[in-house]
Amino acid sequence: MSELAGVRRGCVAVFGSSDPALQTERLIVLAETREREQPAREHLRERITAVTTDLLGEPPDEVVLAPARSVLKTSSGKIRRSACRSAYEQGQLGRGARAVRWQLLRLAGSAVLHRAQRALRTLSGTLYACYAWLLFGVLFAPTCLLVMSLPRLSQRWAALRSAARLFFALSGIALRVEGEHESSSAGVMVVNHTSYLDVLVLAAVLEGPVCVVAKGELQHHWFTRAPLKRLHVHFVARADTAQSLVDARRACELLREGARLLFFPEGTLTRIPGLRVFHLGAFSTAAETGVALQPVALWGPRSLLRDGSWFLRRGPVHVRFGPELTTASKYFAAVLQLRDAARVFLLAHCGEPDLAGEPVPGSG
Repeated sequence: MSELAGVRRGCVAVFGSSDPALQTERLIVLAETREREQPAREHLRERITAVTTDLLGEPPDEVVLAPARSVLKTSSGKIRRSACRSAYEQGQLGRGARAVRWQLLRLAGSAVLHRAQRALRTLSGTLYACYAWLLFGVLFAPTCLLVMSLPRLSQRWAALRSAARLFFALSGIALRVEGEHESSSAGVMVVNHTSYLDVLVLAAVLEGPVCVVAKGELQHHWFTRAPLKRLHVHFVARADTAQSLVDARRACELLREGARLLFFPEGTLTRIPGLRVFHLGAFSTAAETGVALQPVALWGPRSLLRDGSWFLRRGPVHVRFGPELTTASKYFAAVLQLRDAARVFLLAHCGEPDLAGEPVPGSG
């Protein structure tokens, strides 16, 4: 029967199917074909009936012409007559093949759509990063010129603040500020270090000049040394113990002269999110001079510009100013109390885990 023109070779199943109404078994011939025209299908059905009658001595009760892959087979290619009978009786002949093809088409379409969306996101992100850095470059040169030429420190900081605010506004980065900061009398601020954008964020939200305490390595670069000095950045040595003591005494003198100091007590930043171990310089300086200390929590800059990457992303930035902390003691225990109180606030509002590996009172 597979030799008949129009019948797929090896794709014919003959089986019996019970007829509950007549209590008899009907002879069914299932044949796969690609014929679609009705006259051709009727002619093929007649030829199959004739061949079946010649072979079995009686005509089939029904000849079913089904699409490809309707005749169910084992992995070795043998026809599964019982499975074909079940599919026939349940009216499922041909549906499995169509369902598989539809699923394959859906999977292929989904994969293509996913790749297209990913490529579009990558392209969009790349175009945004290029735009943001171009904007930064356009603002950087005139800002540096103003910082180098304006006579008063307040004027230089005003120029920096205006440029920072303009950059965030034009780049679509929303700055959300909470807590008291304009009326704060704190002489020392401690901020969690998340990104190289941190200083730019703080410059945009702080009122008045602030003396940022930065690592001494920054003054070795010619393109940053002069502008940072004009902004009264206070450089500290991290590796030289003797020089670090001198830098600490100078920080105390700046506080007594009325300056406000901004510390990143972690000392550095990494790509890994989390609040690292605090150095005690900021807290001992505040205790030594008796000034108030204010913690400031940053959330968001790390995801916008990660350490080791120049791919700038767009997103919100939250700045949360905490309560002023004071101590009347210069003893080491008072320094630790300031550190712990500041750490509790920063952990509560920076949105990152504690990487210090040490218990902090009230943080659990």
